[in-house]
Amino acid sequence: MSPRVGGNNFWPLVMLVVLLAGGVLVYRGVHQLLRVQEKLRQVVETNHRLAEKNQMLYNRVRRLRGDDRALERVVRREMGMVRPDEVIYQLAGRGGKDQGREP
Repeated sequence: MSPRVGGNNFWPLVMLVVLLAGGVLVYRGVHQLLRVQEKLRQVVETNHRLAEKNQMLYNRVRRLRGDDRALERVVRREMGMVRPDEVIYQLAGRGGKDQGREP
């Protein structure tokens, strides 16, 4: 049998196509891996911030449950509550909640 001339010329072309397709797939895979790693970094950072905030809130709740003076400060400041024997005076034009509204 004599070898065919020009009969096997398509193999280098097939190998080139396979290598190019593999290169494109690897590039896309690496690109997607980098995006997922960045997203993971953001999620870890967010979780860290939320864990710090949760710890801060836990500490605040623990203080409020155990310290009556701390609880009173918060209730007065955030809820505007007063003791039964206290009288509140509001001066006109002193920057209160009603500033800028006409009576």
